Amino acid sequence: MVHSYNQWLPEQVAYGLDIEPERFHRLVGSIEQTLKLNTFSAKLDSLQWISVVNTFMKAKSTLVPEDVENLANAALDIILRSSDSLYIQARWANCLAHVLQKYRKKIKLEIDWRPLYTLLLKIHFERSLPYEGLMLKHSHLQNLVYLIETCRRFFKGGSCAEIWTEFRPKLEDISHNCALEAAGFISLFFSPTSEKRANGSFFTRNFVAECLELWSAIPTSHYWNIQWASLLSRCIKHRVLSISDWEPFLPKLFTNFLNAFEVPVGKSGVRSPIYRRVPAEIKHAFHTNWSPGLSTLSAKSIVYLLSPRGSTQSHFDTMVEFLEQYYHPSNGGSWTGSLQRFLRLLVFYFMKRLQNEHRETGVPNGGAFEDFLGQTERTAFVRTVMKLIERGQYSKNNSLAWTAASAASRLAYVEPSLVLPMVVSRFQTALETVTATHQLESALRMLALSSRPILLYDEQDNHDSVMNLKTCLADAMFNTLPGLDANDPPKTIATMQFYCSVISSVGRMDCEGMENPSKFPLDWYSWVDEFLDRLFTLLVKLDPSIQPQNEESSQDGFLTERGSPYPCLLELLFGKLPDSEFKKALKRIQKFVIGNILPGAVGEVGLLCCNIVSANPDESSNELLVPIMENLIALFSDSPKTGFGENDVELPVVDFKVGLSPALEMTTKYFLGVLSKAIFYGGSGLSTCKSLLQQVISAAFDAPSSKVNDAGCNLLTVAIGSMALYYPSGVLKSRFALEKMDGDKEWKSVKSIAIVDKQGIADLWHMPSREEVAFVEQIVDAHLNEPLKTLKRICDNGYRAKYAGQEKEHLRVLLLRLEGALCGLGSCLPDLSACACMSEADRACSLTIIGAVGATIGTSEMRQEAANVVHQVSDYILKNRGDDSVLLKILVSVIDLVGNYGSVEYHAYLHMKGVWDENSRLLTEPCTNFITKSFSSSKRRPWWFIVERAFIHNLWRASQSHYRCYKENEIGLSVSPHVVLLLDDLLKLSLHSYNSVRLDAGRNLKNMLQRYPVLVKKCIPLLTKTLQDPKATKEAALGSCEILMSRPVIRHLRQDWAGLTSFFVGLLGSAHHESVEAQDAINELFIVFNTSFGGVPVKEYVTDGDGKMTDVMTYTNMISYVKDLLKGDSITIHWRYNLMAHGILLFLVLPVTGHEKSSQDAISDLRYSVTGGFLKNLKSELPPLRPLSVIALLFLLEATPHWDIQVGEALRFSAEQASGLDSKSLLNSMANLLDDQKFGEHVVNKLAIDRQSGEEDEYSLQRRSDGGITSFMPTYMREWPHTRTWDNDMQGQQFSPTFAKLFKRLVQKFGSIVLNVLHGPLDAVTGATDDKGKQCIAAEIMAGLLHSDTSCVIAAWDEWISSLFQKFLVLPTLDSASEWAACVRFAVGGKGQNGSRVPILRSKVLECVARCVPEKSSSTLLARKLMFLRAALVELLPAYSTVEEITFQSGVLKQVLGLQKHSSPQVRRHVGNLLSILLSNLHLFTQKHRDNGDMNVEKESENACRILVNDSMEATKKIINAEPLDKSQELSVNEGDDERKKRLKEFVRQMETMMYLLISAILSGRADALMNVIIELIYPTLSLQETSENELSSLARVVMRLMQWQPFPLSKLSHVVEVLLTAAEDSNWHTRVAFCIFLQAFVYRHRFVLSTSDHNSLWVKTVDLVSDPQLEVREAAAKTLSGMMKGAENTHAKPFRERVMKDAALIRCKKRNGMIVNKDAQSIPKIHGVVLGLSAIILSVPYDMPRWLPDIVTELAEFSNYPWPIRGTVTKTIRDFRHTHSDMWEFQKESFTEQQLEVTLAIPLFSV
Repeated sequence: MVHSYNQWLPEQVAYGLDIEPERFHRLVGSIEQTLKLNTFSAKLDSLQWISVVNTFMKAKSTLVPEDVENLANAALDIILRSSDSLYIQARWANCLAHVLQKYRKKIKLEIDWRPLYTLLLKIHFERSLPYEGLMLKHSHLQNLVYLIETCRRFFKGGSCAEIWTEFRPKLEDISHNCALEAAGFISLFFSPTSEKRANGSFFTRNFVAECLELWSAIPTSHYWNIQWASLLSRCIKHRVLSISDWEPFLPKLFTNFLNAFEVPVGKSGVRSPIYRRVPAEIKHAFHTNWSPGLSTLSAKSIVYLLSPRGSTQSHFDTMVEFLEQYYHPSNGGSWTGSLQRFLRLLVFYFMKRLQNEHRETGVPNGGAFEDFLGQTERTAFVRTVMKLIERGQYSKNNSLAWTAASAASRLAYVEPSLVLPMVVSRFQTALETVTATHQLESALRMLALSSRPILLYDEQDNHDSVMNLKTCLADAMFNTLPGLDANDPPKTIATMQFYCSVISSVGRMDCEGMENPSKFPLDWYSWVDEFLDRLFTLLVKLDPSIQPQNEESSQDGFLTERGSPYPCLLELLFGKLPDSEFKKALKRIQKFVIGNILPGAVGEVGLLCCNIVSANPDESSNELLVPIMENLIALFSDSPKTGFGENDVELPVVDFKVGLSPALEMTTKYFLGVLSKAIFYGGSGLSTCKSLLQQVISAAFDAPSSKVNDAGCNLLTVAIGSMALYYPSGVLKSRFALEKMDGDKEWKSVKSIAIVDKQGIADLWHMPSREEVAFVEQIVDAHLNEPLKTLKRICDNGYRAKYAGQEKEHLRVLLLRLEGALCGLGSCLPDLSACACMSEADRACSLTIIGAVGATIGTSEMRQEAANVVHQVSDYILKNRGDDSVLLKILVSVIDLVGNYGSVEYHAYLHMKGVWDENSRLLTEPCTNFITKSFSSSKRRPWWFIVERAFIHNLWRASQSHYRCYKENEIGLSVSPHVVLLLDDLLKLSLHSYNSVRLDAGRNLKNMLQRYPVLVKKCIPLLTKTLQDPKATKEAALGSCEILMSRPVIRHLRQDWAGLTSFFVGLLGSAHHESVEAQDAINELFIVFNTSFGGVPVKEYVTDGDGKMTDVMTYTNMISYVKDLLKGDSITIHWRYNLMAHGILLFLVLPVTGHEKSSQDAISDLRYSVTGGFLKNLKSELPPLRPLSVIALLFLLEATPHWDIQVGEALRFSAEQASGLDSKSLLNSMANLLDDQKFGEHVVNKLAIDRQSGEEDEYSLQRRSDGGITSFMPTYMREWPHTRTWDNDMQGQQFSPTFAKLFKRLVQKFGSIVLNVLHGPLDAVTGATDDKGKQCIAAEIMAGLLHSDTSCVIAAWDEWISSLFQKFLVLPTLDSASEWAACVRFAVGGKGQNGSRVPILRSKVLECVARCVPEKSSSTLLARKLMFLRAALVELLPAYSTVEEITFQSGVLKQVLGLQKHSSPQVRRHVGNLLSILLSNLHLFTQKHRDNGDMNVEKESENACRILVNDSMEATKKIINAEPLDKSQELSVNEGDDERKKRLKEFVRQMETMMYLLISAILSGRADALMNVIIELIYPTLSLQETSENELSSLARVVMRLMQWQPFPLSKLSHVVEVLLTAAEDSNWHTRVAFCIFLQAFVYRHRFVLSTSDHNSLWVKTVDLVSDPQLEVREAAAKTLSGMMKGAENTHAKPFRERVMKDAALIRCKKRNGMIVNKDAQSIPKIHGVVLGLSAIILSVPYDMPRWLPDIVTELAEFSNYPWPIRGTVTKTIRDFRHTHSDMWEFQKESFTEQQLEVTLAIPLFSV
């Protein structure tokens, strides 16, 4: 099937499309042939085919599926076999992913998931020795993940079971990061599509239940939610289970969907305070740029869960009731973005599902049809979504406002009777209402997007309402004409969008609608006349010269910006006008253009002329173009002439400085600009005025004005293009258009398979005639060939100027003529390369796509001659006028036009594609149209709009058809020698001193290098030499850096060793550049290279023909060169270059490929030598060098084999003697360096300086600009800690795991030598308690030693490490406690991927920590001990804990329980934190080891929890009872006995400890394990919100805030409700208020899972509290009640309204009759409770106007004369009501009767 963009191409291009499948077949064969060698060089060579493959994909060619399958198999094979090059893998992964995405439904593949998993795991999740730049590695990761996402639909059957078996065990303990990683892998690799295709039975209800259980394990982690939501949404979409199977899981699913939106609920805030930090490597891998958000996944799941047999719709209705208030304009915030995506994707997936169901209707599929959406389901869904649309229509967020309008227009095609009346009524309200005028723009936009559904809507049963809609639309065409206002651009754009949408759907613009009521009833002729009047006024006001006082605030240009509907509207208007009206409009426009000089509106007036000429070129040329040209000729006739526009040798002596008068210059420039726009699509119409056009062009170049010359250049470009190019012409007035003038038939599917009349297509395009081609050749000869001859003559013979400045101006005009001619010709002038003139045999071997922008003009030799002359001109200008930036910039443009073939078309394509994409949002009809009962495979658009897109597509094809002329089975691209000449010119200009010239030349040079990568090798020597040259200027250095950091150069450096060495030498030799700008550029260059580094391109070491070692010597010499720079002290060269040199050393010696074959020993020796240097740098005086050395050593020590170095072995070599020695000697040399007694001391002292904070030095001030040298180095180890961390006490503020890892590697490599060296310095640090830097580095060293598991460390533990470690633990300060806590955590942390391997010294470290502090010690030491215990116990994973470890924790628990009432706050905090870890660890252990009956752990933990809860309840009761009721009681308490006060203090301390326990349990993610304790302590937490103990109340409020975000498991909800009801009945009114506040968030987050009985109990209790004796309780209960009404209309809200209205009427009746009633019944709380009930009802619908609301509001107003606080509640509620309904009040007030309005509006806005 031919894509419509190719189907509508011009005949000359479409004719050749048949050979593209054959070319693609040969392309795949060439790829397979290239890879037969299976060498690294062959894989590199294969990269050239990627651009060709991408071109075929983008060309929308019709390809054979078998060829695509072969390509996919070959590309996948390359990826899996190219583990030695991330660059090759990344390029092919990206290419293959796009191929599979495009052909996913057309090809059949079977892919094994495990090789892809192994590849991802090995490169990005396991420690790798190769050094790759961060940018390259990140790009590789992104592309590989994208590839896996596109491949998973092709996985083999049974893959899901294998994946689940592989990763499910890692989810046992979610506290370890391996659980996050496993969830990511499961979500990434799971493929419901492949499982369903294979008829697998893996997906069951139990599987879904297990996934939901795992999802709820970390409910507040955004990353975790996305992984499980993504997996389940795919399962839902692909129907792995029936809808009935999903029904039991809907409450949990919708609970998760609702909680995915971070919106403010009550006082709980917006952002969840509970979070789970996700390591960077996991986040980057499984949350990529392509990953959908939670709002996307929620919308997708909801839509595909809809079914006639399920309850999804009712759940969705409830969810919308909760969310709709946040769509309102007055309720925006950080959540608006997610809500906007949710709305957009709800509609997107809904329309997509309808499309799929219609397509599947013709395929027998048993029960699948039962779940298809019918009329009832569609109506219910649309009605619900319309609530969100109505709220978001007027949003202050532009994206949400546009999404609401777009959603309404798309849903109008499904349910027009629901959507269209709302759209029209909103527009009329905004248009007619004074208070809603600010909404007119949004309302008009929605009406514009919905105008086509209105015009298509034709329902016989409701004919009157349909005609009313169409009449309103017709009236709007006239009523909105005043919206064309130059002072209000947004409204003007919206108005034009509306007109464009209407005209595109009406067919002919005649007045038949006035006689035929079934059509659009509009008098088009009157409307066109009035529209043109308004348009002319608008254009006049756009010109700033008309209103000079407003020049600064002028909105000039908004009609010509990208996305403006102005050009599209004019095209439609003039194209659809009948001939008689067209002629009238043409005459009016001609009169307006000639009669008004508007220099500030050239673009707008030019577009006006362009579109009317395009509609009818022949007639418009005579009526419009000829008068403009004659006017110009008359203006030029009396002006002086320079003769530059002629080709005579003798020039008139007219000084250019004489110039034109300002008025004449402005007028001629204006008319030239308008003419340039007007003739853009003139085509054959210009044949009648050829001589006039030639005269105007020549006169423009003859004028002594640079502005007029520039305008003449533009005119020359457009004139050539108008006659030489292919473009649509007169489309809407063609025969093809007359057959499709019906508004419905005019719109076609983009992927329509209908056969199109080829002759009809040919009539749509302007095809250059022989006469036009001849005229173009005449112009080209006059303005290209002749100027070239003149320029050549000037270059050869020099220039004899007759007055000052003549040479400059003459050269400028000559270059402008060249620029205009070349830009107009574009790719019509054949290319320089051999592709342009290849033989038929060569063309048969070509692998490019087909494309042509127009008729061929001239020959390749003409472009070659232009290249030769331009090269001469470049040398001439640089030599004689090198300081003239104007000439140089034009020269750069001319060089680009000559050398970069296709650039003109590509730039035009980018611009026009952007404009088309913007307009397409307005001119799009969805695939599913229930109005006309038309269903297509793709979106529908106007056929003429598709033709425009085909024109844009042809531009792109023309730019790519000869971009890279690869031939079959041929590696490399031939380059014309003329291209090389132009490259040299651009290279020189890119180093020029003028910034503008340098930037333009550099940009064009990079484009040329992008096309010809082989030319990079020619550029690098000059660029690097410029960096090295001491005489080079700052500007030259800037230009060199700009080119060197470009993508073609960076890619080349990965493949060319000679270029890489030249780059390194140039970079290191650039220190003489003293300017800040140059050094910043050089630094940025190194950063770019560092982050993009892909390995040293050292190939197999072979001998060349001369017998010289081509690579080994160069490689070793390069290392020697760098090492020579670093000889001596580190301060001999600038520190920045010192860092660069060391970085380059690291680049060179680390293994990056698999090519260390014969030279393995030589490279290893070099690596040892370099390692010794980095080891020495640990004590360097240069601060930034030390952290760089740490990273380097980690890589290098891992890359060198482990040697068994004995302590007593002779060490005979120093580091300086290392060169030339074998590996054993070099290793001994490093050991000798370590054995230096001062080495350890120096290292500790120097590295301690790096740990200091808050000090400023020269280096620290440069860190931001130079951060790339060290900060962008790749990480050696996974992010630490590997278990969950929720505060800095356990991670260390300055503790560096990288430094700890280094010392771990050193002791593993060199054994006791390192221990002996570090023993003394570590011992000395014990006395430096105030030096935090030394304490920090000591903690890192100890952590590395204790975690190393080496025999020497184990042996030294009892000798000295244990005692030394004990000293560090008991340091009498908390300043460095967090660092030592991190040390303990690092030391006892588990090893392996999931932390299951136990370090050998773990038990000894635990014992040391447990006994480090005596029983009677200071609170500081006790706090340190508890902190260390907590840090250690966090790493003891219950799933892998031993019996000894559990016994240890039981003992610690017994000790800690006695510290709950400790007098020190810091001790109590650590006790609470430690208790949460101990209790949860013990609980989880018993859950996983229930079969072990010998242990009493479960009983002990349960007893401990029971004791804690009971004591807490008792303590809370005592604290509350001790609260003073008044000041006199407070005095009596203060006078009481000390024993009572002491006991009270103990109770307060105990509860503070419990609050810390709760905070730690919730923040640490251990809430599930301690859920029973948390639930029992809800009541104490609510009771302690307001007490005289400020610290305790503050902690209780923190706990309550956390609990508001904490989801409770379904099995525990009834218990939670019981506890809450107990709190609601508490005698302390503060507790009851806290209950109401907590209930707001609790009900919101558990609405779908709360049982009916529990919800009823909470509702009844809240209703009772509305009449509570305490005012604060009543108000809080009323606010809670308003939220609980959402989603409970039938169950609670409606009965409550009836009851409250009845009570209110009864109260007023008794008062009116003066009846004596029971005092309690008529008490203030009771009456106030009824009034608050009315208030809650009103506030439950803040923006709606239900039928019952006016009665409620009126009833509330009747209580306005009651005493306070009743009167205050009435006033506040009415004020809030009027505020929230102000936007739609003019419309909503119609629901009130006059009497009700009078009563309501009589209430003052403020209480008196």
